[in-house]
Amino acid sequence: MQTAAIEVDKLSRKLEADAPILAKTQIEVESTKKIISEKTVKAEAVKSVVVVEEEEAGKQAAEVKAIKDNADTELNTALPELAAAVKKVEQIEVSAFYSLKTIQKPA
Repeated sequence: MQTAAIEVDKLSRKLEADAPILAKTQIEVESTKKIISEKTVKAEAVKSVVVVEEEEAGKQAAEVKAIKDNADTELNTALPELAAAVKKVEQIEVSAFYSLKTIQKPA
């Protein structure tokens, strides 16, 4: 029983000795909590702006995709016609130009 009393006495003295450290730590914890709280408020404000910008970016992305899809469709329609025109131009013989020069302009 006496051993327990001695042990309790030692622990009590240690607790008293560590009390300033505990108080300092509690002050630091409270300060850190306050900083975290302030940063959380700022982060929430930034987050709300980012959410709005993200929605706008999503709308713009959808518009751009629609324009791109439309352009791709038109390009896919035009490419075969371009290829056919290039093929026709490549088939023209130089002599055809000379025969065109001999044709008179209508009066």
